[in-house]
Amino acid sequence: MPLAPSRGWYVLLCLLLLLPGGIARSATVSSPTAEHSVVTNGGFEAGTTGWRLATDAQGTFEVLDGAGRGDTRAAALTAPANGSSMISQLVPVNPEAEYRLSGWVRVTEPGYPYISLQVGTPFSTPWPGGFLRPGPPDAAWQELRTEWLRPPSGTTFVAVALRVEAGISTPGAPVLFDDILLEEKLPLEPTAAPTATPTPVVDLSINEVLTSSRADPEGAGNGWIELFYSGDSPIFLENWRIDDSDPRTPPHRITTQLRMHPDDFVVLLYGETGLRLNPRGDVVRLYRPDGSLADEMTVPALEPDRGIGRYPDGAAELSTQWLPTPGEPNGSRGPVPVPTPLPTSTPEPAPTSTPTPLPEPEPDRVSIAAARSSAPGRLVLVEGTVTAPAHLLGAKRLYVQDGTGGILVVVPEDTPTFTPGDRLAVRGTTGTYFGEKALRAEVRGGGVLPTGSTDPVQAKNIASGDVGPATEGLLVRLQGELTEVAKPSVRVDDGSGAARVRVADSTGIAWPSPRRGDTLDVTGIVSSFNGSYRVLPRYNADLTLTRRTEAPPPLVSIANARQSPPDRRVVTRGVVTAPPHLVGTGRMYIQDAMAGILVVVPEGMRNRTPGDRVEIVGTTGTYYGERALRVEGEVRLLGRGQEFQPKSVRAAEIGPATEGSLVRLQGAVVGVSRPSVSITDGSAEARVRIAESTGIPWPSPRQQDMLRAVGVVSSFNGAFRVLPRYAHDLALD
Repeated sequence: MPLAPSRGWYVLLCLLLLLPGGIARSATVSSPTAEHSVVTNGGFEAGTTGWRLATDAQGTFEVLDGAGRGDTRAAALTAPANGSSMISQLVPVNPEAEYRLSGWVRVTEPGYPYISLQVGTPFSTPWPGGFLRPGPPDAAWQELRTEWLRPPSGTTFVAVALRVEAGISTPGAPVLFDDILLEEKLPLEPTAAPTATPTPVVDLSINEVLTSSRADPEGAGNGWIELFYSGDSPIFLENWRIDDSDPRTPPHRITTQLRMHPDDFVVLLYGETGLRLNPRGDVVRLYRPDGSLADEMTVPALEPDRGIGRYPDGAAELSTQWLPTPGEPNGSRGPVPVPTPLPTSTPEPAPTSTPTPLPEPEPDRVSIAAARSSAPGRLVLVEGTVTAPAHLLGAKRLYVQDGTGGILVVVPEDTPTFTPGDRLAVRGTTGTYFGEKALRAEVRGGGVLPTGSTDPVQAKNIASGDVGPATEGLLVRLQGELTEVAKPSVRVDDGSGAARVRVADSTGIAWPSPRRGDTLDVTGIVSSFNGSYRVLPRYNADLTLTRRTEAPPPLVSIANARQSPPDRRVVTRGVVTAPPHLVGTGRMYIQDAMAGILVVVPEGMRNRTPGDRVEIVGTTGTYYGERALRVEGEVRLLGRGQEFQPKSVRAAEIGPATEGSLVRLQGAVVGVSRPSVSITDGSAEARVRIAESTGIPWPSPRQQDMLRAVGVVSSFNGAFRVLPRYAHDLALD
């Protein structure tokens, strides 16, 4: 396995790319630097670190010991019948650099018509030239590699994705991936006038600290350190370190590819870091990957459950008067109650029976638009009408709207749901929630209060291309043609640009089984997640699907069906030459006087035999690279005819011209690799493969034996072979 590049340099490069203007460059550029990979854990030696399984994946992702190249680790992806799995990781890129994607794939058995390694947008749309697919199943590892590619204009982050998609039956073995690289070539700086490279400035700070908790007096589990990021672009924290003043404990290094967005919080628990701050006073330091000091906080002696933090978040001033708020804006839970003072030996005035609390800060009463444009950490009071009840579009999510805009309100889990039309007064702190502008409602009573009710908000009609920052938080309505369907999401385009519509599981909306080309009318909330905008419908009534009007499919010959473009609905007739599932699960072959074709059938179809004359309504396309018809509904029986007689061919004729046809050939055995035999008749070599599903006994051929074979010509990802159906289709001399 090739050596991985230094992770410290990788994170430093990420940070440099995220600075305004990126890395400074001269107008003259010399030859590129040596390549290095920006993919984290591409060899999977660190397990699943850096890789995420897609939320809609139906299969599994695991890392297997000893399965990689050279007995190292490898990623194993599986998918069930008609399902898929995809893992990916987001990496920062430099628009001025060039990138080359490569990796190794091992496919040991058929069953996966779609396997890919790709680089593209965060939506996994590949770059031009950034899409790789392996060849037919093989016991050996296959290397895949793109040419050098330049990111599309304006690209700062890309997704490297590994995807497998199963056919109509569940494969028995996973697809293995190893040594995934996204190599980068950066232009060199001119060397005429070298200057010192300053340490990059990143707005990451130690924001709040809790040294101990009464729930855990030893301080090993419930103490924590919170980081806050106030920059403008996402950053990765891999190889950043945090340390205390105790020389006996090593610094904690962040080893995972932890990503932070602007206004994000990260809470590091003592139990995870191995650090244990001294409740009697300590110093916390944050170090960049290059070892330079990024931030430092002097922590005074603190009582259990008493924290110290910056107020507002990221500011220079420290305060201990607020209740601890791990992962939330400082001050959002209010001030620490003032305890009753203890008596001393010197006579003091008798303490009052009720402690005097610190005055609560008064919120600014503003419109929703003003709250959206406020700096993070501002305490505001807004009034609006509910457009999406609490928790309907996801846990803790509530949407309200006034005449100036709409906004997400992050509420406690025990918040009542409310209904559209309810008027609410929301007291909370401005900020973001997974990148979306939001108000974090105060946890204490009074954070969300009903003030009355009115008519529900009417959705604003917009174009699909308008879904974005300007409409975030609003209840909108749009319609257009479906250009992409991938449950639970679709893409709708009215000609102004595609918009993503996502049906959240929490809504209970019945999936309408849309198809490309259908028209969708959708009402929902414009939301964003880590920079990706989508419309979230709330109820079944928010979706109206109009099916694409289709003319009755034409009756065509099999040869015409083979030449048709993909996704064309046709009717064709022929005689069965290989019954369903005999030469492979989901496979049936039919033939007419001119050609034959593979018909992909459901698992339950069994009642067809060679000689049956049938009519098929299906959709043209390919199946593992072979021309095929995917049947719709039943295979109609027209009657019983004569079985097709195989056409005698030479080995050189096994290919596209005979694909799908029943043939006879013979030749001398020149290669044996069970379950396949290679023969030659002097014109070329041809492969005969005995499918396990046929039950044909292995004939134990030897070199130079003569083999006569009858079977259908099939292909698998470009490799042609003859598939015998029965034992009498083979004769060995």
